[in-house]
Amino acid sequence: MSVFEFINLNIDERADAILKGTLIANRSTTEQMMLLFTLEDFFVEVTYDLKYNCVIRIKPFQTLRRLTPYLDCIDISDITRI
Repeated sequence: MSVFEFINLNIDERADAILKGTLIANRSTTEQMMLLFTLEDFFVEVTYDLKYNCVIRIKPFQTLRRLTPYLDCIDISDITRI
């Protein structure tokens, strides 16, 4: 599935696609939790509102620049062992 195909899915189909992806990082503030998934050749950030207990945003992207907030959270030890 491409990022463009993902964008055209309805909310239920997006949720199913995300669950088939791989959770690679998460971060949080006092009000929100952001979960980063990888799906084939793109990433999806799911933003969850902790106060209201619901998903408030599903943001697919391909640019590596958007990974910056997660760089300290991503464990790459398995791929860096010699």
